[in-house]
Amino acid sequence: MTVLPFATTVKAAPDKSYAIQAILPDNQVNKGESYFDLKVTPNKEQSLKVLIANTGSKPITVTAEVNNAYTADSGVIGYDKYNTKLYKAKLPSLTSLVDGKRKQTVKLATGQNKTVEFKVKSPSSEYSGIILGGVTTTASVSPTKSKNINIKNQVR
Repeated sequence: MTVLPFATTVKAAPDKSYAIQAILPDNQVNKGESYFDLKVTPNKEQSLKVLIANTGSKPITVTAEVNNAYTADSGVIGYDKYNTKLYKAKLPSLTSLVDGKRKQTVKLATGQNKTVEFKVKSPSSEYSGIILGGVTTTASVSPTKSKNINIKNQVR
C-alpha cells in the first residue's frame, strides 16, 4: 500500500502556515522516503499517523482527509478529491480500507503540533499491486472581502 505525499511545508500568509509529516511505521518499505510506502499482510489493521505543526503566528484549523489517487486532466496523480470514481471499482481502494472517519479537523495554537491518526485494515486476501491514495490537508486562511466579492481562501 502506498500513500502519498508527505513532509510538506505549506506557506500561506505568514500567520497561516503549517507543516505536515508522515510518522512512518516499522513496515515502511523504504525508510528514506517521506511518504507511506507500506508492505502489509492481509487482514491486518494499521495506523497511519500524520504530524501537523502550526508554523504560523496565529491559531489555525487544519482538515486532514484520506483520499484515493486519481489521474487529473493534466495527466498527473491527484489526491485532493474526497469522492473519486475509480477506474476499476472492483479492486480495493484506500478509502474502502479506512476504519472510522476519513476526515479529521484539528485546531492548532501558534507553535502547536498534533498528530492525526487513521485506522486502515488491509484487504482480507493477498493482493498483487499498489493501492494508491493520500492524506490531503487543507487550512482555511483569511477570507478576501470586497464590495461585490467574497472569496474563501484555502491552502492545500
